[in-house]
Amino acid sequence: MGDASLIALEQILGIAEIPTWIILAEDESEERLTNTQAVVNQYNRLGGSVESRTGEYALNGFLRGLAADTQIQAQLDAAELAGAHVMLTHLRAGTVLPNPHWSWMYSFDNRALRDWLFSQSKGGNP
Repeated sequence: MGDASLIALEQILGIAEIPTWIILAEDESEERLTNTQAVVNQYNRLGGSVESRTGEYALNGFLRGLAADTQIQAQLDAAELAGAHVMLTHLRAGTVLPNPHWSWMYSFDNRALRDWLFSQSKGGNP
């Protein structure tokens, strides 16, 4: 969808205070990776705190059950400690099958992430 640098600050301002979790595979399309990083960069420009698990800290998308919950919970704990309400999680290249775009399978199979997701509400307390 064009140049990621064109993601306007105004586009992020409207959602800057909304808890957000961005999850994608490291071997996802270059366009998705670039656009996602542009969004994260805008959050940072607004003074927001983003808790990231990328590069050598990327998570293992093969994990399920308690092992997967534990790695997500560690990111949640770090985000809370940092006061971050935006999380960026990359799943290691080659660990999202049948193709890198299926990171949603890891996400929705993860109890800690699901609990976080369903604890969110627009009006404050659920």
